[in-house]
Amino acid sequence: METQVKAIIEWFKSLFSNNEAKTQEQNDTNREVTLTGETDTGINFHPELVDRLKDDHQGLLGGYTTVMDKLNNRDYASIPPLLQGFKSAFNKHLNEENIKFYGYLEKLLKDDSEEHKKMRAFRREMNAIANQVNKFLNTWIDSGIDSKTA
Repeated sequence: METQVKAIIEWFKSLFSNNEAKTQEQNDTNREVTLTGETDTGINFHPELVDRLKDDHQGLLGGYTTVMDKLNNRDYASIPPLLQGFKSAFNKHLNEENIKFYGYLEKLLKDDSEEHKKMRAFRREMNAIANQVNKFLNTWIDSGIDSKTA
């Protein structure tokens, strides 16, 4: 698993380092860059997005830690509302990631079929994981947690 994560990180780094000069050229004033496609809709580059998504990851990890602390302290009644808050933050993060991050990468890589295929496969895998996480969260938000189910 760790090897896969490292490979994914290296792949993302390569995407951004290969396009850094192009992006800087398009973005001399460090503002949003709009890429246009066959349709007239644009996909914007957000220079702060990756940092914001990483911050979201830390916040989600903090939410997970809080839930685990409540579980370990047998404070079961407080867990479903925490899971609901986690779910909201998780889905907000996923929406931003899917629209702004993957949407941008899809446009950026449209002419590089191999990299585009890798990105699409990774995006599908992440969506499948997200569906399972939401299913898990819904189960425990709806049914609640007690000493038997903990």
